[in-house]
Amino acid sequence: MATGWGEQPLSIDDDPQKLPPELRTTLDGRLRRWFFRTWPPQQLLPDAEPVYVKSWLYVAGIMTLTSLVMLFATGIPLAIMGPQWWMGSSLGGFFDSMHYWAVQLFFLFLFAHFISVFLMGAFRGRRALTWMLGMLAFLVGVVTALTGYASLQDFEAQWITTQGKDGINSTGMGWFFNLLDTSQMLTLHVVVLPLTALGVVAIHLLWVRKRGIAPPYDALESHLTREEGAT
Repeated sequence: MATGWGEQPLSIDDDPQKLPPELRTTLDGRLRRWFFRTWPPQQLLPDAEPVYVKSWLYVAGIMTLTSLVMLFATGIPLAIMGPQWWMGSSLGGFFDSMHYWAVQLFFLFLFAHFISVFLMGAFRGRRALTWMLGMLAFLVGVVTALTGYASLQDFEAQWITTQGKDGINSTGMGWFFNLLDTSQMLTLHVVVLPLTALGVVAIHLLWVRKRGIAPPYDALESHLTREEGAT
């Protein structure tokens, strides 16, 4: 029986783990029970998937996620080492190139993912929130990419930022979002927007697990069976 120094031993009745769930009123306990009611382990981390997910149309989503991981893996060293590293060393230039191509692949796979899930009607079956979270992740990604170009400060970036600033000024948001403010662009691109994108994508994936993957319109009953060992 666990005791603290100078304390009396706890009895079974004093052990909160022995109490029924409705009497465990701690905030973390309620949060844990809510989480596992909403996302049971077998639903959050399934070891089987429907047969129809073997189609190539379902690959674009995981490829988008893979390119996002590559963006973080290459962007963090770039942010830590600074522009002198990626502009003055071969290794830094390699990371910069990988980061650049990861951006291109991210939007390529994301566009393919949107087209495929739209044509398959992935918003069916109470999946509208999942669809809206995906659209929000796309919008955050666009703004993140824009701030990334604005942070480069080369001739191409200067042209993009001056043209973009005129467009943003026409909406009345120029007082808040200034593409010519390098410190603001770096803060948004390195800290604020990546954390926002990571949070939105994480919630999007949770809702995909919660609602499941939408079956095709012409799916047969045999297609809906889950195949053991599928990923």
